[in-house]
Amino acid sequence: MITRKNIIYVGFLLVCLSGCHQNARVFNLHDYVNAVADCGLVSTKEFGKINLSIRYRPIDEMILEENQAGTINDSVYKAGLKKYKNLQYFTFTISSADNNEILDEGNEDTDYYKLLDYLSNSIESDFFLIENGDTLPCVLSHYERNFGLSPKNNVSLAFKSNSLGREFENDKIIAYDDHLFDVGLLHFKFSKENLNKLPILEYEK
Repeated sequence: MITRKNIIYVGFLLVCLSGCHQNARVFNLHDYVNAVADCGLVSTKEFGKINLSIRYRPIDEMILEENQAGTINDSVYKAGLKKYKNLQYFTFTISSADNNEILDEGNEDTDYYKLLDYLSNSIESDFFLIENGDTLPCVLSHYERNFGLSPKNNVSLAFKSNSLGREFENDKIIAYDDHLFDVGLLHFKFSKENLNKLPILEYEK
């Protein structure tokens, strides 16, 4: 017999199982990347066929990626933490809805090599991280050339870190002054609520 109590209980289970689990515990890179995405830590802007997105990359993910072939233990984790703790990392992705090579998409009058030079050498100066009342410039960028093998183009970004703890007291906002598609100043927001739901990496201690 279906009772009001049963309906309430099923509804509660559905809420618990949907969306980002509060501080899910993960053991490998694949699960960690999925958990971060589930927490809403990818911010996207769409302009016609063009998609611009930024993904927050926690230090734990950087450590996992660097040690995919090995086991994460306490010494490996502490070494990774020491290596990455002074910066915070994001990935900026440019893609097109119809899977065209992005350097040609919407830029018929722009020289291919000028665009390539911008992505490789100049884009860094157009990013800023707004956090805790500070505006931090991008200190490192790396364009991952794919030579037309993928419709997505990724640029790795790094900003100075002004927090070492797991608790996030404020939102993170990436400001990007676009010079690729002339859409002007864009803001990509990562809420403190979602940041505080980051998965917890389990490793051998």
